[in-house]
Amino acid sequence: MIDHAKKEKSELGDRVRANIEELKDHIIEEFEKTRKKKDNDLNRDELKPRLGDDMIYQIVKARIESPACMNKGFILDGYPRNRNNARSVFYDLAPGYNVSEDGEDENEVWANPLEPKGRQLNTKVLPQYAIMLDGEDAFIKGRVKEFPPDKSL
Repeated sequence: MIDHAKKEKSELGDRVRANIEELKDHIIEEFEKTRKKKDNDLNRDELKPRLGDDMIYQIVKARIESPACMNKGFILDGYPRNRNNARSVFYDLAPGYNVSEDGEDENEVWANPLEPKGRQLNTKVLPQYAIMLDGEDAFIKGRVKEFPPDKSL
């Protein structure tokens, strides 16, 4: 989804590309502070910075609201990882509700897990079904060891 968002010629694509460049600048700046003479230069094109949660929420939300996902459905594998991830993707800010700029009521927004203050459920992207597969660690590790080796590596 991130690669797709980076390639988009839209406001979101512009924000993603700008955020990635800022993160790369920060990584290079930190590297230069601790750099030793024997260290090689960092290749800016090879850096793969990790986007923040807020940017990930925007990317996921934009993708699942796309016509392709709205018409054909979608599968989120390994995401959302927690309740706040799900709330950020599947809830929208209620009309007329403004979160304070100082962020003081940020915790209050999710005080009630069923009806977060100032938020409303986005029913147009709400999944009809949710499937969670779970297994014991030993069983899963055993199954992974049974997979044939990947020769493409």
